[in-house]
Amino acid sequence: MPRKSRQNRLPGEPCAVGINLRFWLVDGYFNRYLGVGKVRLIKAIDALGSISREAFSMAISYKPVWSLVEKVNQLIAQAFSVKEAGGGHAWAAEQGQVAIAGYQQLEADLQAFLAQRAQPK
Repeated sequence: MPRKSRQNRLPGEPCAVGINLRFWLVDGYFNRYLGVGKVRLIKAIDALGSISREAFSMAISYKPVWSLVEKVNQLIAQAFSVKEAGGGHAWAAEQGQVAIAGYQQLEADLQAFLAQRAQPK
């Protein structure tokens, strides 16, 4: 099986011919960040309603997925994801949905800008 190139391993999509964009929203100390991978993770957990289902769909164990959820939850004072006391169900909290929507809007704006800049004049 051929080895994946670095380009194929990175999350995100090309914005225009010859331009790929990856960005992160960071705190003031560059310790915590929100990028496309964490956005996709929280959206998938929200859609599937379960952290363990998302781990299964990614073909990895529960622990790495839970660790990423914990990192995302530490980004802000209010948790991005919520888990019921009885367990088994998880979803994106309102604050997480707002952050994800903001991230996706910024991503769309940047993609539109770069696509416009990539067009020949």
